[in-house]
Amino acid sequence: MKGNKKAWMNVIGAMVVLASVYGCVINSFTLFVVPISNERGIPREYVSLILTIMFLSYMVSSSLSGRVYEKVRLKTAVVVSAVLVPTFYFLLSFPLPLFLMYALSLFIGLLLPFISFTAFSILIRSWFPDNTGFATGIAFMGSGIGGMIWSVLLGRIIENRGYQAAYATAGLIMFSIAIIVAIFFIDDSKVVMEKRGKNQKFLKPQGLYKALVLSFLVGVTPLFVSQTMVPKALDSGLGGTYASALNASFMAGLCIMKVVMGRSYDKFGLKKTLSFGLISGFIAAVLTLFITRKELFVVYIFFLSTNGTIQSMAPSLLAKKITDENNYTTTNGLCVAVNYLGCAISPLILNVVYERVGSYNPVLLTDLGLIIITTLILILPSKLRQSKTL
Repeated sequence: MKGNKKAWMNVIGAMVVLASVYGCVINSFTLFVVPISNERGIPREYVSLILTIMFLSYMVSSSLSGRVYEKVRLKTAVVVSAVLVPTFYFLLSFPLPLFLMYALSLFIGLLLPFISFTAFSILIRSWFPDNTGFATGIAFMGSGIGGMIWSVLLGRIIENRGYQAAYATAGLIMFSIAIIVAIFFIDDSKVVMEKRGKNQKFLKPQGLYKALVLSFLVGVTPLFVSQTMVPKALDSGLGGTYASALNASFMAGLCIMKVVMGRSYDKFGLKKTLSFGLISGFIAAVLTLFITRKELFVVYIFFLSTNGTIQSMAPSLLAKKITDENNYTTTNGLCVAVNYLGCAISPLILNVVYERVGSYNPVLLTDLGLIIITTLILILPSKLRQSKTL
């Protein structure tokens, strides 16, 4: 009973930290793009680089996380990140030159894996070896809960006080919540990290290349649609309050669908669950192409939310599918890393295209093709060697 209580305390702790930190830093970023661009006269493509840099540094940090955890306890990494990420985020509230905002986003991205999906997927897999999907879904829904709450709160602050006040408020709240939860809720006593000597090499598990390609593509495709939602609502003249409420609805949908998709993974397996998410993404992209009126935005929230869940959940579940405990940390780090490479290029491509042609439609049409390719890679069998030394 005591062990079961500790297990669920970790799930709750991960959910709260994801809500307070990741839900703000990443899931609410689109709220800042237009205000920063308008107030400071910076093209959207340059503003979007803030998120791109976060994703790229997240990618690098995730790929090295296995080595980090060989030397540092998981809980220690979580606590340190719980202090530094909110601090750096708070500093964005100052009227800094754009290159300093980029520098802060770099540090935030490097630390974020140790207080979000990369760390918590290892933690939850250790406590829930049999019901990993369900427990992961509950924990990861925190990012959606946080995004929902932060979207409303930050949307109002930005509209009434400006984006700098929003950064300051968020940084203080994040710090207050994350540090307490990281210290008192997170228990890494069951986490087993792989230990390799200097001459030992990582053995590539069967299906690694396919898992990496899929992780990359499910990083690219959901963000093309979700990153379009708020800017398109603002461009349609629907107002900041409606745009933030729309983003909050999307995050609420993510909360629900992460649990549903996690349970689907446990019951139906990886292939059927990811296929459902990809089909939902295809429908969401089609609907987004034709959205111009307020009532049409809410129609596709279900499909957008279902598709959005696979961006954060798929890499860890793919890693669990193809490897054992001894190589899971490194495999998971690699899958998450390439996933965030996809996340990094999505907003940049989206806003570069927008600045050039004044429309998001070319990217949405490309997204439809990429979803079809991703689905084919997922469902078609592949002949891979059992293992290979890296």
